[in-house]
Amino acid sequence: MTRACSSLAALDMNKFFLIAILLFLRGILFGQDDLIGSIEHNVDLIDRDSTLEMKEFDANQVYGHTYDGGGVISVHFDRKGIRKIKEEIGISTGRLTTIIYLKEGDPIKIIEREENFAHHADKPEMDYSRLHQVFQTEIYIFNWEKDHTQVRKKGARNFSEESCGLFEYEPLIALVREQMKK
Repeated sequence: MTRACSSLAALDMNKFFLIAILLFLRGILFGQDDLIGSIEHNVDLIDRDSTLEMKEFDANQVYGHTYDGGGVISVHFDRKGIRKIKEEIGISTGRLTTIIYLKEGDPIKIIEREENFAHHADKPEMDYSRLHQVFQTEIYIFNWEKDHTQVRKKGARNFSEESCGLFEYEPLIALVREQMKK
């Protein structure tokens, strides 16, 4: 009887370790996907929140620089703070857009988008009435302070430069916070 019990206990321990290892591997393999799903859920809540107030700032005035196509910085906020920053800068060949989603003051997702004006098929000039998205990067931020992210890219940049790290977005966030105090 003791031998049967010890064999059964060893079998149960083997099952326990196997389950523990499988759960550990699942956490490693799918943990970031779960976090991305959570971030997307928060982004969706921000985008659908009709109670958020919005302020717009003229990028030409804020930066003290005139852009070919102008520029606007839109800030969506509530009593808890800034929830979304959207900067659109018009340049001679298209538009650059940066969108920063924040939760509890820290960015959780950043989108960079580049759009180019279309070319006329029969003329050697641009069609300024149509923009085509040529590039987009989505940066999912798991830990802002430690620069722990996952980046997804579509397309290729034509005239914008790739960011070296999250610190490059800090000036825009600080600028918006300063503008909101005025």
